[in-house]
Amino acid sequence: MQPIFNAEADACGGPVLEEDERRKNPVLFLSDDEDDSEKVEATPNADLTSEFPERRMEEPLNINSNSIVSGKFAYPSRNDPEAVEVLVSDLEHLQDLVFVNDTVIDFYIKYLQSTEGWCPDLKNRLHFYNSFFYKKLHEAVQSQKNDKNNRKMQKLRKWTKGINVFEKSYLFVPIHDKLHWSLAIICLPGASSEALSPDSCCILHFDSMNNGHKSQNIFRMLRSYLMAEWEFQNESGGIIKDAGCIKRKKLSAKDISARRAKVPLQENEFDCGLFLLHFIECFVKEATPTLRSTEVKSKFGRDWFVPQDASNKRETIRKTIENLLEIDCRGESSPEKLNSFQE
Repeated sequence: MQPIFNAEADACGGPVLEEDERRKNPVLFLSDDEDDSEKVEATPNADLTSEFPERRMEEPLNINSNSIVSGKFAYPSRNDPEAVEVLVSDLEHLQDLVFVNDTVIDFYIKYLQSTEGWCPDLKNRLHFYNSFFYKKLHEAVQSQKNDKNNRKMQKLRKWTKGINVFEKSYLFVPIHDKLHWSLAIICLPGASSEALSPDSCCILHFDSMNNGHKSQNIFRMLRSYLMAEWEFQNESGGIIKDAGCIKRKKLSAKDISARRAKVPLQENEFDCGLFLLHFIECFVKEATPTLRSTEVKSKFGRDWFVPQDASNKRETIRKTIENLLEIDCRGESSPEKLNSFQE
C-alpha cells in the first residue's frame, strides 16, 4: 500500500511564475471583463498586498477546543492510498484571519466527493488534482528546455495513473502561489459525441481577487500539460474512438481556448482558499455534461453567489474536522463512520 499523503502545512510555498511570452492567438485568451475581440495584455505579477495592504504571514495560533488536544485521521480511510491525513494542528488554519493550508484544501475536496451525493455518472466525469500538482507541473514545464526526454513531465502521469483524462468532462486544478489560492477547471468533451475544438476544450480560471494569479501563466502551464498528455495517450492507444476526439498525433495550443471567468470577489485578504472550495462546490452543483467556451459569460458573474457564503465555509470545515477527530479518538475511524458524518 502506498503511504498516506500528508499535505504540508506551510501556506507560503509555490513557485514564482515567470513572465509569459506574448501570445500569437489573442482570441484564445479572453477575459469576461473585456470584449471578445480584445487580448488580455501581459502584466507583471501583481503584488497581492497592493489590494489588501495589511496582508501578513500567518502566525501559530492556539486551538480553542477543550475536547480536542491531539490526534489525527486519514480521510476517507487509511486503506485509501490517496487518503489525506488531517492533524489537530490543521485546525489552526481555520481560525479567523488565517490562510487555509494544503491539508484543508485537499481534505475538503475529498469530503465533497464522499458526502455531496453526486450521482455516479457525474462523479465519473470529474477528476480532482491535489494541491501539489500545479507546482510539480510548473517545475516540469520550466525544465522542458533542458530535459530532452521530458522526464519530469512523464513523472506527472503518476497523478493520473490508470486514468485517461480525455474521457473526463471536467478537470479541477487547485493553484497555490505567493500566499494566494485560485482554481483552474479544464472543460473537455469527455465521452460526448462532440469533437474536440476550442469551443469544447477550454481552460477556465476562477480567482477571487482582481490582482491575484496571472491567468496567462496558468493557461500556458495547463496547455503544455494537455498537449503532452494527448501525445502520450495517442502513442499508447488511450484516445478512445467514440469520444468525439479528433484523431491527430498532436494537440496544439490553438485547439484549447482559455478564459478568466468573472466571479464573486473575496471581502478580506484571507479567504481565497475558501473561495476556491466554494467555486468547486457551486460549479459541480450546476454542472452540465459539457460546457462550451461561448457559454462562460452567461453562466458566471459577480452575482454567481453571495461572497459571505464562501467565507462561512471556514466555520463549516472547522466543525467537520473537529467531529471527525472526535470520531477517530473514539476509535470509530472506519470509512463508514467518517463518511456518515454530515455537518
